[in-house]
Amino acid sequence: MSIKDTWQSFFGDGVPIAYLLRKSNANVWFRIHSLPDSKRYPEDEGEMQETLRRHNTVASEVLQENAACVLFFPEYAIKKLAPIFSEVASASLFYHYEDEDADIMQYALETVWQPHKFDPVLRLVANDEICYVSWLNSESGEIFAPYDGGADLFLSSTQRRDELRARYSSWLSRHPQGL
Repeated sequence: MSIKDTWQSFFGDGVPIAYLLRKSNANVWFRIHSLPDSKRYPEDEGEMQETLRRHNTVASEVLQENAACVLFFPEYAIKKLAPIFSEVASASLFYHYEDEDADIMQYALETVWQPHKFDPVLRLVANDEICYVSWLNSESGEIFAPYDGGADLFLSSTQRRDELRARYSSWLSRHPQGL
């Protein structure tokens, strides 16, 4: 099955950008924060290690270790990703999203999720050097979408969302809308 077919089987014509998916998939979405007290950016290596620990923990739960995944990222990120993640060169244009606020050329790459394999990518996201990055588990349709400050998670059911939300309750926002 092609990447486009896989994506459409789970999200139809949805766009692989977390803030847009959140609107149409709010019932299976929740967000974790990267650092205690909803601190947005790591200020030292200790805080970066906590950010990476949290991201790898939830990503491994959502994506499943050694599972087939699709990595989505914007075109502008290729220059930053290519030196640290050579597979980026084989990515293909997946989607062009354009509205009055954004013009995003989204690329897709088939890969396998492994904890810490993508730490250089997660560091770039945590430092707000790239955004609009996400991984889709090709079997379950679950998504891990990190951002500078946390990660948006899209699960396969409300039951699964509630289970993981309870498991990671200490990493949740206190914001009434979960942001």
